[in-house]
Amino acid sequence: MVEIKAVLFDLHGTLAYVENPISGEEISNYLFSRGYEVSPQQLKAAWAFVAFIDCPKHGYKSWRSYFSRIFWRLKIRVDKETLVNGDVSRKTPFFLFSECSFLILHDFC
Repeated sequence: MVEIKAVLFDLHGTLAYVENPISGEEISNYLFSRGYEVSPQQLKAAWAFVAFIDCPKHGYKSWRSYFSRIFWRLKIRVDKETLVNGDVSRKTPFFLFSECSFLILHDFC
């Protein structure tokens, strides 16, 4: 018999959701207001590359380092104030879907 050591789930949209997510368009508008020309499409492409290619290789310990990598991919240098103080760094907590919380507590605790 095979021993199962771990079960991996896609958290976002599968087990949990964000009540007030920040859209790529909101981030793009914020960056434009700070003098950085980044379209929502460019942001989406860089975000996807960092999420699927860079993150598994390097891992990121904070949103700041994650966004820094996205901006590096876009070949733009975003000043610290824009990165730290703006909507880019707004915290968006995850909430478990109600049907998932029972499964997690029941099967894994």
